[in-house]
This record gives sequence, C-alpha cells and structure tokens, in this order.
Amino acid sequence: MASAVIKAFNQEPDIYPFTPQLSPASKAEYGSKSLDFLYVASGEAHKNHITLLAAWERLAMSGLKPSLGLTLSACDAARFEAPLRSARSAGAMIELLPLRSAEEMPELYASARAAIYPSLFESFGLPLIEAKAAGLPIIAAERDYVRDLVDPVETFDPTSENSIARAVRRYLRQPTDRIEILNAKGLLVKLRQNK
Repeated sequence: MASAVIKAFNQEPDIYPFTPQLSPASKAEYGSKSLDFLYVASGEAHKNHITLLAAWERLAMSGLKPSLGLTLSACDAARFEAPLRSARSAGAMIELLPLRSAEEMPELYASARAAIYPSLFESFGLPLIEAKAAGLPIIAAERDYVRDLVDPVETFDPTSENSIARAVRRYLRQPTDRIEILNAKGLLVKLRQNK
C-alpha cells in the first residue's frame, strides 16, 4: 500500500497502526488450543471459503483431519451449506464460530494453533495483522497483499484446493499425496495419487 501511495501521489506516506496491540496469550490465560486452524473472515466470494472447504474435504478424504474454525454469520454460513455438508460428510472437522467483538478477538486468536488465509484479494487484511500480533503462524495465499503485511510460514495458490491442502500438509509435517517410484533407468519419479 505504501508503494501505491508513493506511485500515485509521489509522496512518502505516514504509517499509523490502527489495530489494538495483541500479545500472545498464555495457555493459563485462555486455556488449551481448541482449533488447529482459524480463518477470520466474512462470507464474501473473494474470501474464498468454497475452495478452502474443498481443501478440508480433500484432507479428510486422505485421512488428515485438522480442525478449522470459521467466523461466519448465520446468513453467510447458509450460503456455504452444500460445500460445508460435503466436507463434513467426508469427516472434515469444521466449526462455525460466532461473530466476536474487537475485545473478544484476542481470546479467539488464542484458541488456535495457526491462522489460514485463502482470500483472493484484500484492500488491507486486518486479520493477518491480528494473527501476527497474537503470535500465530500464518498459512496464506501467495499474493502481494499478504507479503505486504506478513511473512507466512507456508503459502499456496488460493485458486487450487490441492495447493491449499498441500500447504496444510507441509505445515503439519505430513506426507504429501504423491508416491515415489524408480523408473526403468533407476531415476526417481514422483506420481500423484488420484484420490
């Protein structure tokens, strides 16, 4: 954003924080972590919930079932009923979380082990800053808006459920969904399993 201001106005911008300072919460303060991953976002299409739910379904079908918390209003959740039902029927552990006030956000972030952010684009991306301030590892779309704000521990192509699932697997240090064989010349060949 700072680069865009410089380019548009030929002037160095002044940068001010506008999010409350969140500090990593201790287990004693908020209890144990109840979610493996947390996605703080409203339900607009560019937030990319459908691809994220497809990735969680793919993970569950392969036997990996990390929990995922989504902050969706009842109206937004209703729009994702079919992909949510499909993912859950595959065994995916997905929890719809009630909307929180700004004062309740530190507790929400403290309940998660990591943040995931598959949004296709953002004008800013406040949840990324909040997750970073709360000390959460961030797995996010490989997009410029992400890199403008944070350095994620893993990235993925947000248009690909396979890429999202693989990034989650890498973060969890789980085997990939490929098999390796030696070809007739003794060279290592990697083949993707069709699941």
